[in-house]
Amino acid sequence: MTVSEYASRGVGNRLVWELQGADSPLGLRGALGFRLRQLEQAGKGLLITIDEAQAISRVEQRDLLEAVANAQQQALNLVFAVAGIPPLMRRWADVPGSIMFNANRVTLEDVPVGEVETAFGISFSETGFNLTSDQLHEMAEATYGYPYLTQLVGYFVWRQLNRGAEADEAVQNGIDQAIQHLYPTLHEPELNTLSPIDIQYLQAMAQDDGISQTTTIANRMGKSVTYAGLYRTRLIKDRVIKSCGYGKVDFAIPYMRRFLRDEKTIARYDLQDLHQFLKSYSPFGLRG
Repeated sequence: MTVSEYASRGVGNRLVWELQGADSPLGLRGALGFRLRQLEQAGKGLLITIDEAQAISRVEQRDLLEAVANAQQQALNLVFAVAGIPPLMRRWADVPGSIMFNANRVTLEDVPVGEVETAFGISFSETGFNLTSDQLHEMAEATYGYPYLTQLVGYFVWRQLNRGAEADEAVQNGIDQAIQHLYPTLHEPELNTLSPIDIQYLQAMAQDDGISQTTTIANRMGKSVTYAGLYRTRLIKDRVIKSCGYGKVDFAIPYMRRFLRDEKTIARYDLQDLHQFLKSYSPFGLRG
């Protein structure tokens, strides 16, 4: 038996309903255990999948992990899988004593842009929209091969086309909407998990239009290269930035630089270094 859910509000109640029905007096732990024992008698087990897992509330996350842990302690036949945006999935492993701490983790790496373009062509053709090679290429380039952004670009362009927009307009508007959707769903939640020094490091990076030199970052922070390197290592581990060779880094999350330079972001997080930098900045060759 398979139960699949999204981690939106009320996920625990929806799981109880799927396991036991609307009139069940049992909580999530009781409903899960009861259903697993029923399935065990029939020689079967249960697979629970949770998508968009980064969106779950702390309370529902705790209740769900406790229910799963209780089932595991009883050696019941349960497989539990969650999927979400990599930088924001740390909260699942960070829960003290969580069963997820030693869970098997699979990270989707960036997809080659050429493969994204091919996939877009097939998908849109199958839904009756035949885009040109230039349009498909523009869409694929905008994703940087980032899986979550690939999903967003495909969806927003398709929605534009489905509403009757001309192809060129649909592609441009769809890409813009996908990027804007990243701000509240990825960029902002990620910044909220970082320390002030982490954010200072990202501020220093955001003053470059592309790859940053670690020595330059340290100078902008007013710190030693060794001190700044501690935060470089942590940010790379958390997949916020990536190494681009010795002494070089870039943002691993597409359009994070653009988000940091946004006036609303600067005001909300008091990014004074970026504020001063942008007063005299002339954009040239800006990358995500």
